[in-house]
Amino acid sequence: MNRIWIALILSASPLYAQSFSGDWQGTLQDQAAKRLMLQIFKTSNGSWEVTLFRIDQSGLPEVIPSVTVLGSNIRLGLSDGGSFDGTLTSNSASIHGEWKEGQFPPRLVIFQRATKETAWQDLSSDVEPPATTDDVKIIERAQQILNSPAKWNRADNRECPEAAKTFSLYCALEKATIEITGKFEHRGSAMQEARFVIDDDLAKGNHYEHRLMGYNNDPKTTFAEIQEFFRLLEERVKKKLQQGTAGAATK
Repeated sequence: MNRIWIALILSASPLYAQSFSGDWQGTLQDQAAKRLMLQIFKTSNGSWEVTLFRIDQSGLPEVIPSVTVLGSNIRLGLSDGGSFDGTLTSNSASIHGEWKEGQFPPRLVIFQRATKETAWQDLSSDVEPPATTDDVKIIERAQQILNSPAKWNRADNRECPEAAKTFSLYCALEKATIEITGKFEHRGSAMQEARFVIDDDLAKGNHYEHRLMGYNNDPKTTFAEIQEFFRLLEERVKKKLQQGTAGAATK
């Protein structure tokens, strides 16, 4: 363990841990500037998942195999053996750190928190995984979990405690996904289609930073609309399944 990382650990504070969640963008200086985006997400079991997008290269998602968060510090172990050691600023607006990869010397990268207006790429809408029958089961189970106003958590923060008694849209889908598939996929088909329902049907032109959380917490959203959300979502996924089956049959 190098001295930089030891110093980061010693300075760690648990007050910052939740603030890493979100989309971040920074520029890596090689022979030419290369834009990088990080999507950081905390799962319900307390672990962290990070996806890297190299905007000026493939632009495709790369899942980071090793993520360690200690207070205001984060370490990413890259798939090629490289690493990023960063520290969250006190206002949670940026992550300053050292990027090590390939034959290049360590380089400073500053990741700024991206918003819908400033993001170089919309990470939430580019990936559209194929639908499966499990997705229908997930939606049906999520609707059972959130089947009464008394079970509705109107103050979602995308943290879903295992012992929770009330659920946001996001947490109902997360819990249902884990029950049906054994694991949670932040960008799984049911979750992605849920975001598209909000964009296309329920809140066109929305300016939510996180659509599921934003729609859930919107004071204008009613419980009847939450039920309509599930109906539209199931309809959308079943239609996608039928289109996939029809397409396969013609090949």
